[in-house]
Amino acid sequence: MGTPARRTAFESLSVRAPADHPGLVLTRYLSEHADAKQKQTGQRLEVELLRSATESPANEAYRQAFRRWHGLQGQRPDTQVFWGTLATPLAVGLGNESPLEVGLTLHHTYGMPVIPGSALKGLCRRAALRLRDAGKMSTDQFVVLFGSDAESARSASYAVFWDAWYDPQSFEGKPLKRDVVTVHHPRYYRTRGEEWPSDFDNPNPVAFVVVRPRARFLFSISAASSAWCDYAAHLLQWGLTHLGVGAKTNAGYGYFEDGWEPVSTPGPAAASTEEVWPECHLRREIVKGAVRVHVEGGPEPLVVEQSVWQSVERTLPEEQRENLRRGRSVRAAVRVRREGQRIRLVGVEII
Repeated sequence: MGTPARRTAFESLSVRAPADHPGLVLTRYLSEHADAKQKQTGQRLEVELLRSATESPANEAYRQAFRRWHGLQGQRPDTQVFWGTLATPLAVGLGNESPLEVGLTLHHTYGMPVIPGSALKGLCRRAALRLRDAGKMSTDQFVVLFGSDAESARSASYAVFWDAWYDPQSFEGKPLKRDVVTVHHPRYYRTRGEEWPSDFDNPNPVAFVVVRPRARFLFSISAASSAWCDYAAHLLQWGLTHLGVGAKTNAGYGYFEDGWEPVSTPGPAAASTEEVWPECHLRREIVKGAVRVHVEGGPEPLVVEQSVWQSVERTLPEEQRENLRRGRSVRAAVRVRREGQRIRLVGVEII
């Protein structure tokens, strides 16, 4: 798509209606900044933009991705998974580039809040430094959790701090809210102290987006053993409760409630159950040389890869196999097996 076409497409977008992707709203929907007259009358395009972003709910694609992510955590060996609930607003990534000059870290694909694993590791390291300085953690323990770049003993961390994902079940999938920070003496900051602040300065309120209190996140940590997982998880939980994560922690942002809920996720040996989807349509396609079969009409989407489809395809009549090869849709009753969060095709019966 050429540049003029992109400009036309973006100009056609309306910030007055909520969209499926708050990140796209905040980075692409602002066609122009409000001029001085609009600011004086309160008609600010930025306000409409923030309103649209905060009303944008988590879409179905994110809900499905979150369910997959949730299920995968229990399949990783030596992984501690737990829920955390915000006690105060969360502002991660305020320094990110943004048309509004105040950023927020959102998942690039889905537009929902995410706390990067690097931020969680940094927070945990702050808590660990306090323990080490107090003589309650040895240098070897510190190196196990965070690694070492010393020339004499370089070592990578034995712990993995995964990104924390927002739970779309909290706040009906609408985790964002509008917040305001007011610069009371803008000339003092603009001149870097050359002009002294006074009572005659005009305050400059700056609106931005944060994650609202009571929003819930899914945390997970993997380590060399279950004991190290527990140790790192308790260290991170203490930091989230007492130190806060993200920006403006000195102003009370980024703190979590001191009540952590462990997550029971299906592990590798999770019990499996079979079920039948009575009326489905099968459609075969080739993507980059690999065969994929789409099962449509069931309670949820299912894509069958070539390695699984080959064994099932042998049970079909030759006529139906030929129809699928020609790209035609075939009606069938489908039998699947659920294994935790995974759904596997077991058999097909042509209708």
